[in-house]
Amino acid sequence: SEDLAFIGSYVLGLGFTMTAEQAAALIDKDPRNADCLQPYVIGQDLNQRPNQSASRWIINFRDWPLARAEAYPDLIDIVRRLVKPARDRNNRAVRRDRWWRYAETAPELYAAIAGLDHVLAISRVGNAVLPMRVPTGPVFSEAAVVFALDGRADLAVLSSSAHSTWVVRYTST
Repeated sequence: SEDLAFIGSYVLGLGFTMTAEQAAALIDKDPRNADCLQPYVIGQDLNQRPNQSASRWIINFRDWPLARAEAYPDLIDIVRRLVKPARDRNNRAVRRDRWWRYAETAPELYAAIAGLDHVLAISRVGNAVLPMRVPTGPVFSEAAVVFALDGRADLAVLSSSAHSTWVVRYTST
């Protein structure tokens, strides 16, 4: 398959996000909350954090129906309070009706990387064009381009001057 590069999830709602400390407190309160809390890697993490780790965490109800999401009362309450009001005003019916889910979940991305321990990722925004090798597991934001590749040779190719030149030349297309 040629499907190797993907844009991350378009969340549409900062209310899904929280600090690592807030996520840890929610997991301490109810260990089941760990089912729906994940690190959240944004473009800025790839460009500015030395280990490219997530600077925040995110609630992720995947493609679940509302009834399943409501089985996590601490988390659905946060999303209901912080995300739903803005989603209620959204022009797209699917975003209003499925307010507990991300606007775009990027299922192709997560299916493509399901068997990998690491991926190559690069920020979609900014002037850094070097990919980083990061572990799978986090939710990747739409500000990240994720390559379903984990090899060191792939990293070398995407880090090459030929690739950098190509990116600079075609970045807006």
